[in-house]
Amino acid sequence: MKFPGIFLGFFTRRGLVRRYGERSTNTVARGTDGSGEAQGTQANTLGTALKKNAQKRKRVGLRVLLIRHAESVNNALYRDLAAEAKLQDWDDERHADPPLTDLGWRQAEDLALRLRQNPDLYGFGGEIRDVDKLYTSPMLRAMQTTVALRTLKAPIEIWADLHETGGIFHKNHRTLRGITEYDIQKDFTGFEVRDYEVSKTGWWKGGVETYEEMTIRAEKTKLRLFRMAADLQGDDYTIALVSHGSFLATLIRSLTQANCMFAL
Repeated sequence: MKFPGIFLGFFTRRGLVRRYGERSTNTVARGTDGSGEAQGTQANTLGTALKKNAQKRKRVGLRVLLIRHAESVNNALYRDLAAEAKLQDWDDERHADPPLTDLGWRQAEDLALRLRQNPDLYGFGGEIRDVDKLYTSPMLRAMQTTVALRTLKAPIEIWADLHETGGIFHKNHRTLRGITEYDIQKDFTGFEVRDYEVSKTGWWKGGVETYEEMTIRAEKTKLRLFRMAADLQGDDYTIALVSHGSFLATLIRSLTQANCMFAL
């Protein structure tokens, strides 16, 4: 008996890169379709619960669109510094929480238009699907990208664990907390903010996240997606995660146990 799976479609500024978990295959995440053992006690326990739940109803799938934010000021800065052989200035000149460039806004709008006009891109087998919910990193470049995706007419929620590796930091500032709940409500009307995700003082704990901490966060995100899949009732459900290149690469590896070596 098959049971809820997770189906992935990954989008960057250059469009759809890859699909995982087509209908002709088993679910892409090991431990959720009986094809492999889940990693860790939590995943094993959750996998057992998924199997029991699936026996009570037909198989449905959680469709996950992974969207990297559009071009940010830091992306443009890095490109320019590299062209001028001045990468030694990167740490001083980079923004701790960069906004989109003008090109980035156009890229985000182009993506929104493409998704609206071509729902088969994330239909997995030619099905016409709507995006049921958008989740975004609380970093400014991701939230601004999500603003353009409002035209998909799906509810939007902040998911703090989707932030980029490292968090909010800058060598010339001691402690940075990121955008506050008040500023999100003021500048990003309609974005759902849960108090355990973003507080009155910001969402970031301060300091620089290590690579090991980031991989733990990716595993935590994977388990949350597993729970979403387990809780589905009746029909497939499509969500989009607007996040960042390094974190999404790690999340894809965690979900697929694959070598994610394509360009992000």
